Formats: sequence, structure tokens, C-alpha cells
Amino acid sequence: MSQRPVLSVPRSSQIVILDLIAIAGLVALWAAAVYGWTQVPLRLPIHFGLDGHPDVWSNNRNWLWLLPCLGTVHLITFTIVRHFPHTFNYPVAITAENAAYQYTIAVKLITWLQAEILLGLAYIQWQMVQAALEQAIGLGVWFIPLFLLVILGTSGYWLRAALTTSFHLQ
Repeated sequence: MSQRPVLSVPRSSQIVILDLIAIAGLVALWAAAVYGWTQVPLRLPIHFGLDGHPDVWSNNRNWLWLLPCLGTVHLITFTIVRHFPHTFNYPVAITAENAAYQYTIAVKLITWLQAEILLGLAYIQWQMVQAALEQAIGLGVWFIPLFLLVILGTSGYWLRAALTTSFHLQ
């Protein structure tokens, strides 16, 4: 790793759009928490089972701040980490010839995951509030499989790109 080139990955329009989506997800997280703080009764769902229904409840509204705080830490951490792609683990050896290509793929993977995770957290936060207000029954049975499919699909897509030298980057 010490012999890897240190390169900066330019911010493509795709990265800029995904950053804006991630920021929108974070804003939605905080907005749902503020809305929930003013609207929900003391009983708040804090865990959902695999069927998407709440299975653990709390009488403490402070739980509303957990996901926005985690989302904020996530956004900051992923934003900082992606500036150091030369320190990442790769499925191929990094050389001077493939470094820019591999670093771009890694940064795009992180940026996609960042946006997807923040949107997922925003949905969970909103459904917590809606369940507390008895306007929804939970996340829905489809949320966990769909969320996992999106995260694993994104990871698989970019892994394939990293392993394929003829892959076209947008």
C-alpha cells in the first residue's frame, strides 16, 4: 500500500448529485426528528422486527435523535474517508496504470452507499414517527429485503467494475 499512487478523484456530476441526495436524506432525518418531537406521544417504536412491525417501544422521545446523529456521523465519515482511496482494500493489485480507475470506482461505491444509507435511515425515522402517531404499522415487510438488495446490488455492481478492466465509468 505504501507504493500506491496518491491521486485525487475528480467530482463528477454523478458524485455531486449523489452528495445532494445524501444531504437531502440527512435533512429529512433531522426534519422527521423535529416533527416527531413536537407530535408524537411518549410511546415511540425503537425497533422493528423482520416483518417490519415495531417490536420494541420506549417511553423516551430522546430516541428520535439517534438516527439523525448517526446519519450525521455517517455523512461526515464517508465524505472524509472517500478522499483517501489509496488507503482502501481492493480486489486487484493497485498499480500506476490502474490507480485512477480503481480509485474512481471506490469513491463512486462509497458515494452511492452514502446516499442509499441516508435515504434508508430517513425512511426508518419517518416510519418511527408515523407508527408512534398510529398512522402506519411499521416499515413494511418489503423494506429490509429491498434495502439489503439495494446495498448488496450496489456493492456487487462496483465490485464487478473493479474486476473488469473494460468497464465504462460515467
